[in-house]
This record gives sequence, C-alpha cells and structure tokens, in this order.
Amino acid sequence: MSGHWFDRLKWSFSGETHYQTMNGLFGNTLKPYSQLKAEYKTIKEQRRHFAVTKHVPYANVRDFKTVQWYPGKHPCEKPLDLMRHIIEASSRRGDVVLDTFTGSGSMAIACRELGRAFHGCEMGEIEFKGAVERLS
Repeated sequence: MSGHWFDRLKWSFSGETHYQTMNGLFGNTLKPYSQLKAEYKTIKEQRRHFAVTKHVPYANVRDFKTVQWYPGKHPCEKPLDLMRHIIEASSRRGDVVLDTFTGSGSMAIACRELGRAFHGCEMGEIEFKGAVERLS
C-alpha cells in the first residue's frame, strides 16, 4: 500500500519535451522550463515533513487518554499528548502550524512546547476567550 501513496512519481518532474508540447498548447505563455524546474526543486526540498521514529511511531490507530471534565472544558477538547504526537510527526522545529478550529488551545500549547509557531482560528467567542486565558 505504501507504494501507492509514496511512489517515485509523486516527486518526479515532467521532461522538457512534454513541457514544450504543453507550452505550445497554451500559446507559449508558460514560464521557461529551466525556471519552472528550479522552482519545483525548491518546493520539493521544502515539502511536508513526516517523521516516523521509534519515539514517534506511525500507526493508523492512536490510543490517548481523553481529557477529563473540568469547569469550562471545551466539548471536543483533544488530549495534549495527542497534539504533541501529531505535531512531532508532521512538522519540524520552527515550522508554522495552522489550527482552523482552535477550541481550547491545546494545539497552541503543544506548538509552544515543541518550538513551532502557531496560527489559530476560533469562531466561538466563549471558546476563544477560554483559549486566550489558557494560553496566558
């Protein structure tokens, strides 16, 4: 199965002959092949990081203790250990993590602990205030 998701073609680049054919179809409006290939090389070097080690094992089933109830607990609050695991497995120190459902701020706390920058969004005013208080 891993061959399907991580095959060699995922990060291969089209040959110049094919590119010139495509460029002709688009009225020769595309960037020069050498420029595009250089840009692609930069993107390839910066592609998403996925670190799997004996300390951060990959598995399709995760087993973390749930967050116990406390006054003001967000109804969908995720365990801090789970957030740390996800961040360590999918980013590098110094990366920026975006959480579009910030909720109680667990992801932000894990990012701070693990040396990642954090950007978050939360529509609920109560949840937003709770996350800000928790992060303070």
